[in-house]
Amino acid sequence: MKVWIIPAPGVELDFAELLRHCLERLPYFAVPRYFELIDELPKTASAPGSEVPAARAGQRRVHWDRENHGMRSPAEDW
Repeated sequence: MKVWIIPAPGVELDFAELLRHCLERLPYFAVPRYFELIDELPKTASAPGSEVPAARAGQRRVHWDRENHGMRSPAEDW
């Protein structure tokens, strides 16, 4: 699962802390593997806030993969 995030101006995110927050509050199958910071979600006529075009729009600023940082979900340990 991937989450697109539009941070507030001046806000710096700690992705490891965000992942820990998700692990504590979400079922294992809903914990995202990827976090991506973007500037905005593009608006289209058919999907006013669609996140799928955002991935294709080349707006990516920061892409974070929990497995590249040695973090796994509890379900992956069984």
